[in-house]
Amino acid sequence: MLVHEYQNRYHVILLCWKPNQVSTIHSHLQSDCYIKILRGDFKEEIYENPFNGYFPSRNLSFDLNSKSALFYHTDDVLFVNDKIGLHRVTNLSETPHSVSLHLYIPPFTRSDIFDESTSSFKETEIAWEEVKEEPDK
Repeated sequence: MLVHEYQNRYHVILLCWKPNQVSTIHSHLQSDCYIKILRGDFKEEIYENPFNGYFPSRNLSFDLNSKSALFYHTDDVLFVNDKIGLHRVTNLSETPHSVSLHLYIPPFTRSDIFDESTSSFKETEIAWEEVKEEPDK
């Protein structure tokens, strides 16, 4: 859910994770991504970006090389962008209610998703549902 967008400069996103939920391997294109772990235990897998942030063809087949696996816990902060690599995040908690807060600068509106079954990338538009406060009556 989109918590806040400010003049098309950044997005603040709150994600609630299911037990053992795993994201896709994905890029952030032009966005820097900061993640604060509010509750839970997570693993981040970083993969070499085959094009250093530039994807000339999404129809080619690729072998992604793993660079690292990092572990994060409540109150930890992580940073990633496409210069660092592509990444996948896994909620390691088996209980519900793991939560992470994401800051994307500039807003995160497109991503290249790696399809592991075809070893290819697919460009995807990112749509967030914005949470708006209702005025007190």
